[in-house]
Amino acid sequence: MKAQDGSTVETVVDEETGVYTFTMPASDVTVSGTFRKIEAADKTELKNKIEQAEQILKDLDQYVDDADAKQAFEDALTNAKAVYDNADAVQAEVDEAESTLANAMNALHKKADKSGLEQLVGELQKIDLTKYTEESGQVLSDALAEAEDLLNQDLTESDQQQIADMIAKLEAARNQLVPVKEDPENPGSGGEDPDKPENPDKPADPGESGGQDKNDGSAVPSTGDSAPVMAAAFVLLLSGSVLVFVTKQRKMK
Repeated sequence: MKAQDGSTVETVVDEETGVYTFTMPASDVTVSGTFRKIEAADKTELKNKIEQAEQILKDLDQYVDDADAKQAFEDALTNAKAVYDNADAVQAEVDEAESTLANAMNALHKKADKSGLEQLVGELQKIDLTKYTEESGQVLSDALAEAEDLLNQDLTESDQQQIADMIAKLEAARNQLVPVKEDPENPGSGGEDPDKPENPDKPADPGESGGQDKNDGSAVPSTGDSAPVMAAAFVLLLSGSVLVFVTKQRKMK
């Protein structure tokens, strides 16, 4: 670019937009240049990134509540769409929009899945700890307090193992519960003690009397004493029958 007096006019080019600027001298300026075809910017990567970002936008409530990060993401997505729709956007603009959107997406962190832990905590809170020993019940109470504190934290997917560990700890605390033993029945409370019969009509055990007869004193022969007497009477009866038979035989002669 030259001025009317033949001097060269300095120009400045914007590398991103390709626009040339110069300071107008006091004289006329002759502008000359060589033109070349500018290839359209490749927007393939920018399009893919926009599609990913729009899917995230639908589920944005599943990400940690970081207001600044979410706002930066939405602004980057809006700018990326504008660049993509701009037919005159150069490659540098496209690349910058894609990079800014990618960084905004990476700054978002998806929340950890707490559903399993929340359900287990709800079940364990219904347990009546008065039915268990104080020591074992305290172990479960402490574990529940720790779990509730964890549920109140903004955990991300990278913290999912903490959730799994807490679930395992609660299960172990439930399994170690020791039921309180019921008080045994007091003796003589009305229940029959099988080792001490209280039926007065039940015959006494002969072994408990020491072999002593508790009747009115009348002598009753035992089976062992009457056997010889009966045998003797039988012999006498038999002898008498024989004598009678012999006498009759003699008279008949």
